[in-house]
Amino acid sequence: MSAKKSLNALRGEIDAIDEEIHDLLVRRTRVVEKVGASKGDAESAHRPGREAQIIRRLVDRHGGAFPKQALVRVWREILAAFVSLQGPFSVAVHEPEDSCGFGDLARSHYGSQTPVTAHSSAPRVIDEVMRGQATVGVLAVPVRDDTQPWWPHLMGRDAAAPLVIARLPFAGPGNCRADSLEALVISRVAPEETGRDRSFVALDADEGFALTSLGPALTEASLPVTFTALWNDKETRGTRLYLAEVDDFVATDDRRVKLLMDSTSLPIKRVVVLGSYAVPLTPEELAETPAKRRRKS
Repeated sequence: MSAKKSLNALRGEIDAIDEEIHDLLVRRTRVVEKVGASKGDAESAHRPGREAQIIRRLVDRHGGAFPKQALVRVWREILAAFVSLQGPFSVAVHEPEDSCGFGDLARSHYGSQTPVTAHSSAPRVIDEVMRGQATVGVLAVPVRDDTQPWWPHLMGRDAAAPLVIARLPFAGPGNCRADSLEALVISRVAPEETGRDRSFVALDADEGFALTSLGPALTEASLPVTFTALWNDKETRGTRLYLAEVDDFVATDDRRVKLLMDSTSLPIKRVVVLGSYAVPLTPEELAETPAKRRRKS
């Protein structure tokens, strides 16, 4: 067989594979439509925990030269498209004037066809989600020295208050203009346990409660802490709110929260679980497969 005929044969094989992939997408669409019909309107089509488990499973079983981050990008487009097929889905992003890239994070995760709107105010993003004008909101990951944090807005008693459901980026920085950006996603959809999760817990405590006491108090309640922050509301004298990131899944009715509240030695008025997220893939998990590395050496 000549080199030209051999090349044509390979191209024909690629065309056949493309058609098989396309047929499988059509088949997957039919299955998703059946799932949507069986769930009805009460259950949301957006399940970030389930999506994280799908991505982790595919990355874990992946082999060959095709990059893992590209694999994730392909599947993020697929997952986002199927969610939109089952109902309206949109994203509100906090994009401060002095930064760029949060919109990139949102589009990378939620697909090129998902409507994304940018807002200069974090409270506006939260309000958009609460009112159902956006399905999810994307906000910067909390930092300790933030003078106007957004997370206290999630501590209200409103039943429509959104929860943290995801962390971005889930699979490396991708093509975001600022590759050091990280964000949290909020939604009125309840987070799901995935087997490797972190959660945010907020506390309202008396002034006598020190930030240095927060970690030990949570650890005592079997809530291992990875990050803490304190916010003093200057407009409301005496209001001190504490934020902790916990290295575990914490449900809104978690028994450990009750254990923390029942501790008579702590001046805690209120504990609010702000949600959970699936821990993003590590650089080691996204590294090239051994077969690809061998070919380069």
